[in-house]
Amino acid sequence: VSMMDCQLALMENAVSRYLNAGEVPTRLGSRHPLIAPFQSFDTADLPIAICVDTEPQWHRFCHALGIDVLLHDPRFKDGPMRAARHAELEPLLNAVFARGRRDDFLEVLEAADVPCSPINSIPEVTEDAQVAHRQVLVEVPEASGIKYVGAPFHYNKAPVTGETPPPRLGADSEAILRELGRDDATIRQLREQGVF
Repeated sequence: VSMMDCQLALMENAVSRYLNAGEVPTRLGSRHPLIAPFQSFDTADLPIAICVDTEPQWHRFCHALGIDVLLHDPRFKDGPMRAARHAELEPLLNAVFARGRRDDFLEVLEAADVPCSPINSIPEVTEDAQVAHRQVLVEVPEASGIKYVGAPFHYNKAPVTGETPPPRLGADSEAILRELGRDDATIRQLREQGVF
């Protein structure tokens, strides 16, 4: 898997807008350039990510948060209008989210079938139940609990296994010298000279 290909695929929206419309994307923070609200918001305690992509979602979002007045505001009558007037919509939503806790908003929005998510810290991610289920974190055997993020691709009939720890300095020198065709006498001489 090419890392460069993956990066371009992740930026498909920006690349496509440039290639097909000549639009040079600018920095937008966490928000989406064509959909609103589709971004992160600060709540009274922790941030939350929201994605309101369709009109039914917009209606459920407004009902769930008790901001039905926005449904009748002509500035935000549809998705393109909300995206075009993002600078007017965002402060209104910031004020709503600032009044409550993230987990309370997650509960209300999930119940209303509005796409949303916590924005987790690294410790929260590493303790996530889905991360454990997917066996994303692996432990190096014989390395006193050293863990790392494993390969992100899994195969149906191949279990996720850990790696071996990195060799100690000189641990593989003899094997490498043998691969290079050195005989026992040469290897012994190099060891006696402190080469490895």
